Formats: sequence, C-alpha cells, structure tokens
Amino acid sequence: MCGVQFNRGRIIVSILFIPIMFIFFFGDNILIAVDQDPYISKISRDYVVWAIPGLYAIIQFDSRKRYL
Repeated sequence: MCGVQFNRGRIIVSILFIPIMFIFFFGDNILIAVDQDPYISKISRDYVVWAIPGLYAIIQFDSRKRYL
C-alpha cells in the first residue's frame, strides 16, 4: 500500500507541476505587467526555464525521500 501512495503522490506532483511550468515560461510577461525592467524580466525567465528540469528532479527526489 505504501508503494501505491508513493506513486500516487508522484503523479499528483507531476500533474501540478504542469501549470507551474506555464507560469515559468510566461514569467517575463508577468513581471513586465507588474512594471519590472524588461531586460531583467527576460534574464529571470531564462534562468527559471533552465532550472525547470532540476526543479522537477528535486520534487521527485523529495517524494522518494518521504517514501523511504
């Protein structure tokens, strides 16, 4: 039963990560809309987009850590 809960948690976290990725991809537009510098907004979006694979790996690692 623990394995079922573990896999269910991983699937839920993966599904919830999809809308967060869209927020990351359009983060520069969001920052510009709240009157931030466009150049800094683009740089921050690039950083966050490049960090997405690592963030997904950290989320999966945290699920495994809680399972163990």
